[in-house]
Amino acid sequence: RLCHEAESLIDSRLGAGLTIPIDPFLSLLDWFKAYVQALASNATAAPADHLPILHAIEVAQGKHAADAPQPAPQTPPAATSAATTPPKPETSKQAAPPAPAPASSMREANTSDSSLVTCAPQPGTEENLADFLCEAKDHLANSEEALLALDQDRSNNELINTVFRAFHTIKGVAGFMALKPIVALAHSAEYMLDGARSGTISLGRSELDLILASCDMMTRLLGVLEGGKGPSRAEYEALVQKVDLAGAATRGGAGTPPAAVPETSRPTDSTPAGAEASPPPSVPEPSSTVANEETPALAETKPMAKGPAPTAEPDHAAGAKLRKSEQTVKVNTNRMDNLVTMVGELVIAQQMVVQDIAGLENAGPRVQRTLGHMSKMIRDLQEVSMSLRMVNLKATFQKMTRLVRDVSQKAGKQIDIVTEGEDVELDRNVIEAIADPLVHMIRNSCDHGVEPGDERRAAGKNPVGRVTLRAYHAGGSIVIEIADDGRGLRREKLLAKAKAKGIIPADADEATMPDSEVFNLIFLPGFSTAEKVTDISGRGVGMDVV
Repeated sequence: RLCHEAESLIDSRLGAGLTIPIDPFLSLLDWFKAYVQALASNATAAPADHLPILHAIEVAQGKHAADAPQPAPQTPPAATSAATTPPKPETSKQAAPPAPAPASSMREANTSDSSLVTCAPQPGTEENLADFLCEAKDHLANSEEALLALDQDRSNNELINTVFRAFHTIKGVAGFMALKPIVALAHSAEYMLDGARSGTISLGRSELDLILASCDMMTRLLGVLEGGKGPSRAEYEALVQKVDLAGAATRGGAGTPPAAVPETSRPTDSTPAGAEASPPPSVPEPSSTVANEETPALAETKPMAKGPAPTAEPDHAAGAKLRKSEQTVKVNTNRMDNLVTMVGELVIAQQMVVQDIAGLENAGPRVQRTLGHMSKMIRDLQEVSMSLRMVNLKATFQKMTRLVRDVSQKAGKQIDIVTEGEDVELDRNVIEAIADPLVHMIRNSCDHGVEPGDERRAAGKNPVGRVTLRAYHAGGSIVIEIADDGRGLRREKLLAKAKAKGIIPADADEATMPDSEVFNLIFLPGFSTAEKVTDISGRGVGMDVV
């Protein structure tokens, strides 16, 4: 929001021919530098209070009087210094919890500040925290992929089972570690998904939005365990209540699901080794939770909605494309770099040996065969070590799928995304470098390229737009291609905008300008054909970043 308002201030001042005030931007830069430094040491560090800077920018825009600052919400004293000193979970001192919510006592977060949700592992389980965080993030990534596929194929029960098992596993291990906020949220989502599995809940767009929001909230709660600032208690409880109501209302009742049970009575695949079991409280679990978790075959044969089961169509059903992830092992990048370096030195040493023996007069055929075999093995080792940094584009494409869904909802459009070539591999550093340009190009396709539904109907098109994201090998290179079925670039509009901004002379002969020159105008800084500025587009920054 700060950057958006700063952009608006610059744009309005330059458009009116006024000077740009320096003080608000100096304060913004100082705040931003401090926050970036904090993020360098802690990826979930909380920013310092930004409201005074925001107020100063809005005053410069004329939105507020200079002598009437907006009252800042009450925040804990530690929040103002969070940018320089990452917060740490407090486990020694806990404030008295507020009155329990009607839904369940499990809604109470283990917190030292009633305005924020925090949680810490139970003493004696800290050694399992790193493994839990790693596994939970993988489960959430798989859940998001399955949910996005469910958005295209609502009848795929296996996708529902995938998300259900992910939340069930997270809840089980979190219960063992006494991470109450995570257990409560996972239990609510699990209860709702259990209704979808049994056919009592129909997963529509709003229900999928709630589960996706639960994944996002769960990610923030995991960030708390890594030393970050937790979400607001009100936001957390509001989400849990919405999920509870969505799960209960569709079952014919207006209540809330039964209280969550910490899964410590029986071991699961993700339960840390050596964990001791404890008897669970006598509170009911969601129907068929354990049976379906341990015997997924039964879940597949469990009756869903009335009527014949839908026929699987791999060419059309998005859920059928959901592939099982390969088994992977997370390796420290420093170790991987050291391995690549040592293999490179080994190749150099091998070449030196070959050259030395080649100069010997008595080097026989046997020695030559041995050297040839060794050379082949070293080449293979070098290829394998170099491939360790290669990762496929599946995770990146999945993020773009979520981006299209969110942007299309915000823009009031219906847009589907088709991805091809998810198995294409690139160096991890290259993937990180192209992530931001991909975001800007996808956002532009959704906002500028694909027309609103009524315009598409008037033009005889399908009201649902389509964005295609594909990767493929071509001529020794890897090509990443983005296409949409929208109206495309409009030459006359680009030329009119360029003349209005003084980029080309007003009397320039448009007919002599080639299309390539006109279309390349979109890459100029500050050039945009958007009718109005929004938080999606309109600044002329996106394609400039590309």
